[in-house]
Formats: sequence, structure tokens, C-alpha cells
Amino acid sequence: SLGSSDKRRYHAKGSEADFSKARGHYLQALVFNIFKDFLFDQSIQIHASAMTTITSPLPEDSLLLAELTKISEIDYEQDPTPLQRQGAEAVIDFIADFAADGLVRDKRLVALVLTRLKDLQVRDFALGSVSTENIELYFNAWNWLLRHAPQGYVAPVANLLAAVAYEKGDGGVAHRALDRAVKDDPEYAMTGLLRQVFSSGWSPSTFAVMRQELHPRICDAIFSGSINP
Repeated sequence: SLGSSDKRRYHAKGSEADFSKARGHYLQALVFNIFKDFLFDQSIQIHASAMTTITSPLPEDSLLLAELTKISEIDYEQDPTPLQRQGAEAVIDFIADFAADGLVRDKRLVALVLTRLKDLQVRDFALGSVSTENIELYFNAWNWLLRHAPQGYVAPVANLLAAVAYEKGDGGVAHRALDRAVKDDPEYAMTGLLRQVFSSGWSPSTFAVMRQELHPRICDAIFSGSINP
């Protein structure tokens, strides 16, 4: 799983990747000192409107902040699966609402998604839910959520947006999303990994291949094979 450095948060039924702080720092140094000339490849189309929204987060929403205080993060001393399932279902509901209206009015649902995306299993479920058919929907949904995310909740959403943007060919947006993630949480492991992937010129089709391999396993871990998103 991409960036699964915090084993407290990740209880997948499969292999684990352990990226230490030193590894994270190495990846960042590798990107900025060696691959910096590739960061804004002029061959990649940049969508100006998306760039503007990424760099201009909305003012904090007091109602959303109030809902966030009511939702506890997952306690990994207990079985995390029920709350991980709750998080995955919240992601499904969030995307459905956004597809219908172009925004999500349910503050509690937004707060639940933001909180549960801190769990790596739920985040990777969201990452794997993208397809070639719905990629534009997810790009717009994560962009909307990123604008509304308060400090402390930005990094997971920013990484989801970055992955989708890169797969769409929006390299500039992908890197700016990662900039948001770094500002929110410099230690978030997936940010360094994606930065390396983007800057080394990996094919965007790599994400589709990884989804095909990993998403069924994540769904099985969360839902015990009960649904197929």
C-alpha cells in the first residue's frame, strides 16, 4: 500500500511497507535536489482553475469544525474494522452526493470522511475506487473536499487529489496538491512517495494497474467480500 508507514493505522490482510522517517527525508531530498527540473514539466497541461482552488482553501467552516469534534478517531487497541467499514461507506456516500449535486451539504458526512481518511486502509480504499470512467468525478470531489478541509485533515485528501490529477495528466496540480500535504503534515509518508513517482516520470497508467491488484484485497479486508464498489 502506498505510504503505509504507520502500522497503528493500517490493518490490511497483506504485505506491509515500512517507510521510516529517514526514508521519507531521503525521498524528499531526492525529489528536490535531483529531480527538481522535472517538477513542472511543460509538456503536461495545467488547469488554471484547479490550481487556483488548490492554493486558495476556503475559510474554516464553524459548523464543519463542530461536527469534527463529535467524531473520534479509530482506536487501534481495538478491532478497527467496523470503523474502517464506516469510513469506506462514508466515502461511497460522499462521492454519490457530490455526483448528484456538485457539492456535499451534509456537514456530518464531510466530517466523517475527513476523519476516517486519516486511516490508511480507508484512504487506500478511496484511492482504489477511481476508474477511467469516474476519474473526473473523483478529481472534482477531492478538489472540493481539499478546499474545505481544516488544518490537520488536509494531507490524506491532498494525496488523493494528487494521485488522480497525475493520472489525468495534470502534473502541475498533482505537485501543488502535494505542497498542501507537506504544509499540513511534513511527516505524511505517502507525500514523499508520490513526489518521487511523479518526478521520476512514471506512467500514469501505473495507478490503474495498482488499483486492479490492491483494491480487491482492501475491499476484502474492510467488507469481507460483502460488496464490490
